[in-house]
Amino acid sequence: EIGAQITPLMPAFYHQPKTIDDIINQSINRLLDQFEIELPQDLFQRWCGSIAN
Repeated sequence: EIGAQITPLMPAFYHQPKTIDDIINQSINRLLDQFEIELPQDLFQRWCGSIAN
């Protein structure tokens, strides 16, 4: 009723992180997205959908 949002920081593995830093950067970037805070450059490569056959 008050407009609260719950944002669990669950790592996504579709971007194939190679280090713990990759997982942290993706989680932080998604958290900032919730507050509509844009960075000059994303901290990870965003998924753009699959290519249709």
